This record gives sequence, structure tokens and C-alpha cells, in this order.
Amino acid sequence: MTIDEALVILDRLLPHKPLGQVYELVFRESWEGKTYSQIADATSYDYDYIKEIGAWLWQSLSEVLNERVTKKNVRSMFRRYRDADPGDEDYSHSKALRHNDAWIDWTEAPDVSLFYGRVDELVTLEKWIVQDRCRIISILGMGGIGKTSLAITLAEEIQSYFECVIYRSLRNAPPLDEMLQDLVLLLSRSPKEILPETMEGKISLLLECLQNKHCLIVLDGVEAILCSGKFAGIYSQGHEAYGELLKQIGEYQHQSCLILTSREQLREIVMLEGQRVKSLYLKGLRVEESKDIFKEKGEFRGSESEWELLVQRYGGNPLILKIAASSVQELFASNISQFIATLGQNRWLFGDIRTMLDRLFERLSAAEKRLMYWLVVVREIPSLSNLSSDMLPTKSLQEFLTIVDSLQRRSLIEKTATGFAQQPLINEYVKEKLIEMIYTGSW
Repeated sequence: MTIDEALVILDRLLPHKPLGQVYELVFRESWEGKTYSQIADATSYDYDYIKEIGAWLWQSLSEVLNERVTKKNVRSMFRRYRDADPGDEDYSHSKALRHNDAWIDWTEAPDVSLFYGRVDELVTLEKWIVQDRCRIISILGMGGIGKTSLAITLAEEIQSYFECVIYRSLRNAPPLDEMLQDLVLLLSRSPKEILPETMEGKISLLLECLQNKHCLIVLDGVEAILCSGKFAGIYSQGHEAYGELLKQIGEYQHQSCLILTSREQLREIVMLEGQRVKSLYLKGLRVEESKDIFKEKGEFRGSESEWELLVQRYGGNPLILKIAASSVQELFASNISQFIATLGQNRWLFGDIRTMLDRLFERLSAAEKRLMYWLVVVREIPSLSNLSSDMLPTKSLQEFLTIVDSLQRRSLIEKTATGFAQQPLINEYVKEKLIEMIYTGSW
């Protein structure tokens, strides 16, 4: 669909609210995936004014279509409107009925009203679920990268495609039997006393529900049921049966979708990966998207090169950028130049950022930690095809490849043009740990 076609639909949907020059500008640029910050920077309009215009547009469209319209989902919403015969006057009413008939259990989901960027990721994930009919989607990335926000925003935007939408957090590591009972009771509407007693029976009943109903289930924070101190994707004691559940959901034919968010890729997902099971590793936000995080707190001063350096050093991680924004505002009077000058080349770790990375590093196995220290010295793992055993800090090439695979599945190393390397902030953190160990004699 072209922007001109979209504007025709917009005029049809909002006939009594004249679309002025600024409104059309915001709609056009939003349609192309531009952020409010980019729109403001490219025009003479203030960021807050552009944001206010955008809020009016999406709210007005939501009221007309009886479904939540946002800057992120407006393309898919308009395509669906066009495909559902936009000349039909009963369209909005039928959409409202379909939306209201969907059964939603969203009470545990956190508020993600402040959501930044991820337009491409939302388009990709919606295609995987709606068009490709994937059975399992795994959203992966290090802590703070925005997995939960993306999963919830996605689910809210495509919920009208489903009869049932359920969000559950695994933060408290519930036993599978407890989780199965919860889901089966919700989906089957069966009395508790007639549920199967065995785990296998409950899994079979859940699969039957997924076959009979078009369900969307989000399981958030899967890393909570995984082992600390071992390689990525190994279940902690008492949670091993989750692997069998995922295996069956991925292999058996049904009309539902399970979205997982995790800091570690699960082994079952790796083995199931294909047409109906897919994974998305989240990268950091771009500079313009990162600016929007800061602008929620006010105006900040800095050159374009300083913005780029700030985002690059923090890997575009939304949570870390929020922490940094508070520090820049409170300690440096919103002056990014002073913040960068004070931190210098290798002092970007402080406060909650270090605490966050401490928790992440503690989960690593001893072998993974040794390789992370080794990477501080060599800076980059060269192409795996060019490796020889005498170059490695491990006993064998096989062991080395196992460790590299595990670190990559934790998003702690990333591919470069010539091999694998740590992100700048991770490298600084590991370097500090290494220096501390040498200084204290614990190396």
C-alpha cells in the first residue's frame, strides 16, 4: 500500500476532521517509520507539538476502528481495513465485535505505553505470526534491550487475530505443572477437579486447546527457569519438563502461537528452528530512536557525534539509556558533552548499570567467563574457519565452539565482519573484572 492510498483511507475514516498540513506531515512521516524526534528535527516544529499531533491522530483512528491504532501498527491496520472491503459501512462494527469477542488475560502484563522504535521488528514478527503462522516465536537479547516491551506491544497490536490472548511472567520460575494447570483451566474452561493428573495429560489437553482455538500466549522472562553457572539454555532442577512442552508445541500442528522472551536461547528452539519456529535477536536502538528516550525527560544538549558516541557505548540498550538519561539530567544539567568529557574513554560503568551487568555475568559458567576475559586481551575471535587449536584458550576446538555458541545465545558476543567480539560496554565491564582479579590475586 502506498502513502497516497493510505491518505485516501485516512480521509474516509476522518471525514469531519480536516487534515491540515501538520497532520498530514506527521501521518506521512510516521507511515515511513520516522520517529517524532526525526520529524521535529527535519521541520520547524517542536518535538512536543509533533508528539501531540500524533497522539490525536492515533486516538481518533482508534475510536473510529474500535481497535487500538498506534504509530507502530498503522500500516498493518490500514492494510487490513483495505482488505476487508473498506466500502462496507458495517466494517467498524464487525471489527468491534471481533475484538470484543476475543478473550484476553492481560492482568500480569507491565505497562509499555512508552515504546521506542522497533518498527522493522514489529513488521517482521507480525508477518511470522499472521502470514507464516509460526507456532513458536522466540524474542532474545540481553537484559534491558526491550524484549518484554516488544512482545507486549506486538501482542496488543495483533490481538484481534486471536480468540484468546494470555500473558504470563516466568519471573518467579513456576513449576510446569502449575503453569499448565493455569493455562488449561483458562483455555478449556474445565472444572479443576476433572483435569488430568499427569503432566503428560495436561500437555495433551493444552495442545488440544491450541488446536481448537486461535490462541496467542506470551511467556515472558524464560531465563528464570534456566540454570545459572552453566552453558546457555539448560533448565534448572525441576523445570526440565518445559523442554518437552516446547518440543510438542513446535512439532504438533495447531492454530496458535507461543511467544517466548529470554536472555538465553533454548536448545529446543535451536533444534526446532525452521518454517514454523523462528527466533529474533534484538539489537540496540538507533540514535534517533534513542533520542526519544531522553526527550521523555526533557531537552538535552549534545552534538550529533556525541549522541552517536553515547548510543554506541551503551549499545542502544533502552534500559541503560534510561539510566544514563537520568544521570545526565541530574548530575550534568542535561549536558551530554559534559557527561562524555567526564567519563572519558573507559569509565562508562556506574551505579545501576554495573549492578545490571553484575547479575548478567554471574549467570555465566566458569568456561564462559574465562573466554570473556580472553576476549579482553585478543579483542576479537577471528573467523571460526581459520581457527587452530594452538590459538585457543581451551583444550580443544570443540570445547571452544561450545563456549562461543553459548555466549552468542546469551547475546554477550556478536558477529562482526571478521569474527566475534564483545560490545564496548561489555568489554569495559569484563576488563574491570579482570583487573580486579589480578589486583586481588584471585586470577
